[in-house]
Amino acid sequence: MAVNRRRVRQLAVAAALALALWIVAAPLFSPANIGIDFAAHTTKTPDATPSVTPAPTLTPVKSPMPAAASPTPPAPSPTPSPSLVPPTSPPARLVIAAAGIDAQVRAVGTDEQGRMAVLRSGAQVAWYQGGAVPGAPGNALFAAHNRWSRKDAVFARLGNLKPGDTATITDEDGETRAFVVASVSRYPYTAVPDEVMSLSGETRVTLITCAGSFSSRLGTSQERYVAILTPAAQTP
Repeated sequence: MAVNRRRVRQLAVAAALALALWIVAAPLFSPANIGIDFAAHTTKTPDATPSVTPAPTLTPVKSPMPAAASPTPPAPSPTPSPSLVPPTSPPARLVIAAAGIDAQVRAVGTDEQGRMAVLRSGAQVAWYQGGAVPGAPGNALFAAHNRWSRKDAVFARLGNLKPGDTATITDEDGETRAFVVASVSRYPYTAVPDEVMSLSGETRVTLITCAGSFSSRLGTSQERYVAILTPAAQTP
């Protein structure tokens, strides 16, 4: 009987303990507490909508304004150059004050022997029309007598010219050009340099007349005076 009572007491104690445990633990397993605990220990997934980072506002960059350019002055108009067209009008008048010359000029060609023709006049000057006109490139040849009919002729004082003496030649158009004596020479008739009668070369005027005594053998004077003139602008 003692065993049974002990057994009953054990069962009663066990039942009491079981009831006590149930009373204590029941609130922990209630649905409300389970929901709270889940919320407290579960990491919530954020909304899937991505945040949109606003595009940066573009501040327009202003290009620097170019500095106002100073107005460029217009290029000056070119100054017209003097006409370089050589003269073409034949000479009409020759004036050389230092030799007392102021004479009309007449054009001539060649004689029967192919030489420059001479005028049958002591007051006029011959210009060889096969050469240059005065002032044009080449040699402008003039010739005249120093004696005619036993009197002094237009070129009687040609040998008295000196370098630096001036002369003017006026053409048929009325244009006058100035020249300066560059040299005066005296040559034997048979030894006149070829360049004296050459028609080419630099712009120049050549004046020729007789000199010395008459030679019956040659049929002319034994010597020649030759004066070379150059345009005044080209003379140093």
